[in-house]
Amino acid sequence: MNKKYLQYFLVSTIILYIYSLIHRIADVDDAWVGELAYFQSKLGFARSELMRGVTMQEIRHVCHHKFLTIQGGWFVNLFGWSLYTLKSVSLMYFLIFIGSFWHYAKSKSLSKESIILFFSLLMANALVFEFSFIYRPELPVMALGFLSFIFLEKSFEQKNKILFNAAIAGLFAGLCVATHLNGVVFPVAGFLLLALNKKFLPAFIFGIFTLPTIAIYFYDFRSMSDFAFWSYQMNNIPSIDESPNKSLAMRILFNFLTEHKRFFHSPIELSFTLLLIFVFSFTISFLKKYKLILMYSFILIMTISLFSVHKSSKYSIIYLPYLMLLVTYGLQIIHDKRNELQIFNQPINHKFAIGFSTVLLLFYFTANSVFNVRLCSDKFYPKQNSDIVKSYIHENTSSLRIVAPMTFIFNEIDSFKSIQGEMYYTEMQKKDTTLYQLGFLQATKKYHIDYILLSPPHIEMLGMKNCAKEVYKNSGFELLLNSDKLVIIKRIK
Repeated sequence: MNKKYLQYFLVSTIILYIYSLIHRIADVDDAWVGELAYFQSKLGFARSELMRGVTMQEIRHVCHHKFLTIQGGWFVNLFGWSLYTLKSVSLMYFLIFIGSFWHYAKSKSLSKESIILFFSLLMANALVFEFSFIYRPELPVMALGFLSFIFLEKSFEQKNKILFNAAIAGLFAGLCVATHLNGVVFPVAGFLLLALNKKFLPAFIFGIFTLPTIAIYFYDFRSMSDFAFWSYQMNNIPSIDESPNKSLAMRILFNFLTEHKRFFHSPIELSFTLLLIFVFSFTISFLKKYKLILMYSFILIMTISLFSVHKSSKYSIIYLPYLMLLVTYGLQIIHDKRNELQIFNQPINHKFAIGFSTVLLLFYFTANSVFNVRLCSDKFYPKQNSDIVKSYIHENTSSLRIVAPMTFIFNEIDSFKSIQGEMYYTEMQKKDTTLYQLGFLQATKKYHIDYILLSPPHIEMLGMKNCAKEVYKNSGFELLLNSDKLVIIKRIK
């Protein structure tokens, strides 16, 4: 590891990251999750027009990322409704994590080179690069989970404050659950870490202190009937399309056996997985002295394999820092020629280990940096949405209901009576295959839709790219614009 080159790479990545924040592209989740924060700020509870028609979300939505929604509502009230107001919530937590890790690294006397390497791995990672500026719960959970781990580790090191540290760790772990239900892995991991190391009273204290912050998740429950409503919304979301014939035990087993998919999803994940496997293979005997991090990481990975509904690689963000720290330790060991490296009890030449690890590092940095540069090339300007309205909708929009891309709510949410997301219809296709061409147009009448704006790939998925004129005529609609990037349809009154 050449410290000079690492410094250059880290600085250039930070510059690229800062540039990427300027007019960062709007992600569908910015809108999907962000709309809940909008209504939270206005009404004091979450609801969704974008998903009107799904599990009565247009009335109340009780199955969402509660602590994130609450904070999003605060930010909207403080700074006004905008895409960047929402994105800044995740950015704030990213900065909290960076500050927390810096303090942690100093307390562990990590070398300057190791700190630079860790932050290079972190900043270059395409998942972190992207989701640290998307209004989603992964970065907040990552930061809160790491704070929990810091206090857990202190409970092993500070004998006179063991119960205090366990309690604080429990509070942060509970916040992880309130932020995203996947965050339940942190109370599980924290409790098991303490219990497996025979710290039973601290484990009990840790568990008890998770409860007050987990309770935040139920802030919008008005009565016991809301638990049934929550269960109804949780189990009838179209995006969760698991086979109803599978038993709970079979679903858990299937989740566990397919967890590897999260590590090999694309070159982004593959490049880190290969680096991780290589480093562990050569240094596992040395890494055993970092027993707590190894145990904690393993429990997190195993637990999320059981609880997570999807195999999306973005869910791995919450445990990436621990794996990156272990890789940092491992590479430090490989580059120390005093260490006798072995694999399967066979000695390994230091030059080979250093050379191969360098190649894998370059692969990781290159694969992720290519994605990061691509992300920077796309820019979003809310004015594009208002220009579409001015060009094609020549009437008072305040009384109109419209189907549009999810991100159309930036900043048109206050301009229309209702904005229903085009994604609603493509999500519902999983349960209703008639939502195609005429069937789709007829379905919009149920919601009294006045205009329809479709973008790729929804144009193709709903069959509207080469839809015959007779279909529009027979359904009472007219085509205003038909291009590869946008289709605009008006209902004839």
